[in-house]
Amino acid sequence: MRWKLAFLLFLGCAYFNAYYNARRLFEQAEEEREKGKDVKALYDQVIRKASKVIAFYPKSRWVDDSLLLLGKALYRKGEYEQAVRKFRELREYFPESGLVDEAKYWEGMALGEAGRREEALSVLVELAEGKDKWACRASAALGDLYDDPTEALSWYERALHCIEGPELFAVGLRLARTYRRAGRPEEAERLIRNLLRKKPPLDLSYLLQEELAGALSDMGRHEEALEIYRELERIGSAEVLLGVGRVYSKMGRREEALKLYAEVAGAFPKTREAVQAWWESGRLLLRLGRWKEARDAFRKATEEGIPCEEARQAGEYGEKLEHLEELKARADSTGDVRDRVAL
Repeated sequence: MRWKLAFLLFLGCAYFNAYYNARRLFEQAEEEREKGKDVKALYDQVIRKASKVIAFYPKSRWVDDSLLLLGKALYRKGEYEQAVRKFRELREYFPESGLVDEAKYWEGMALGEAGRREEALSVLVELAEGKDKWACRASAALGDLYDDPTEALSWYERALHCIEGPELFAVGLRLARTYRRAGRPEEAERLIRNLLRKKPPLDLSYLLQEELAGALSDMGRHEEALEIYRELERIGSAEVLLGVGRVYSKMGRREEALKLYAEVAGAFPKTREAVQAWWESGRLLLRLGRWKEARDAFRKATEEGIPCEEARQAGEYGEKLEHLEELKARADSTGDVRDRVAL
């Protein structure tokens, strides 16, 4: 009997050690991901170790934990469909597990990333009806899923009333941005000032101050906005320089704005900030009637090679301007009234 007991104890330790190692690697990967490091290899190790627990110890008490860990690692790697399957397996085979709500949250997130928006909404809305932290996080995730700022606002506001810790400031930032998108900068200002009084972490404090400057500029309080940006210039952020450029543009200091955008594009190549700089330049040049320069700016935005909304829009604007240039050239060369009407 003693050897049987020892063997069972050994198996129990093996189950836990395999799961513990996978969890430790996942935590390490999450920390390094926050620092901007390439952590794909770490997530691969998590997937291997968590899969081993599920395959070799299917009766152990750590299988639901391992399924959740496996799904989260797959999510972080961008393998969303596989992640959805793992979260659903946990919910189906372990309906009494204390991890069901967390699995449902991550399932909703993965469905959203996989482009299955309606399914994501269904999962997250059901979860948001609860009372725990995952219900609160589901509300924030629902805000992210809505393009319409009016619809997003109600979910972010709901999340802000129940979220705790550093997440409070991250959700508050998203809510402030959505207030601005909805044309409600006054509410964005009130919210941000309230959050700043609560002493957010330094990185979120910078982002909140940037958003505050943007809200002030939205209300025509450009000098106040510039004062905040000047305080932030010491961190050397591309976003700060872009913000100053946008304020200059609104103030009519257009050449100064164009110069700043060019500085950002030169100092931060192959980044979304560079794309945004070319995009802002193109739009400003277009308003100034400098079509050829605007077309070149839009082209450079796409050449940065960063897939984002600004690059997509720059591509569309660039194509339209090229078409207009072709029509103008044809009208000039033929003198045909029909060509000038098309122009």
